[in-house]
Amino acid sequence: MAFKSHGWRAGFPRYLFSRLALTYDSVDKAITAVRNVPRASSRNLIFLDRNGKAADLETTPTQDALIEPENSLLAHSNHFIGENLLDEERSTGRNLENSRVRLQRIHQLLEDYHGNLNVQVMQDILRDRGSGPHSLCVMPVDDMEDNITFASIIAEPSKGKLWIAIGPPNLYEYKCYSFSS
Repeated sequence: MAFKSHGWRAGFPRYLFSRLALTYDSVDKAITAVRNVPRASSRNLIFLDRNGKAADLETTPTQDALIEPENSLLAHSNHFIGENLLDEERSTGRNLENSRVRLQRIHQLLEDYHGNLNVQVMQDILRDRGSGPHSLCVMPVDDMEDNITFASIIAEPSKGKLWIAIGPPNLYEYKCYSFSS
């Protein structure tokens, strides 16, 4: 699902926000960099650094909302949740319902496993289909128009690792990628 807002314009392409953020060694520096470029469109970025700092930055071309972890947990789906950006939401109907249900479900699962979260538990959570038809792991057979889970990523920055499943993670295994500092 697209993260949408009005006011798209000439500027820094949203797909490069992630690349820009990765050139910085801390969440705070990466957020400052994204905030300081003239943005062409909206994008949501979840940041996590090797020191354990996490944040979510919802952006539009002209505004942003910083979302901090609650109870050391942070999750996002495909709709605006920052108070100052709620009027920017352009998803409606089934797409908006899907995003809201999935966010509620991942919050529930993260709370259920709080204190016991690790790579295997996160893989299980991201494979979850318990809130169907608005599952965390969306399959082509779910009749969600053209929406599927096309990739799933779990980051362990303090260990320099990314776990990636290309395709719905209940059908594809996660593969570990290691990075040096």
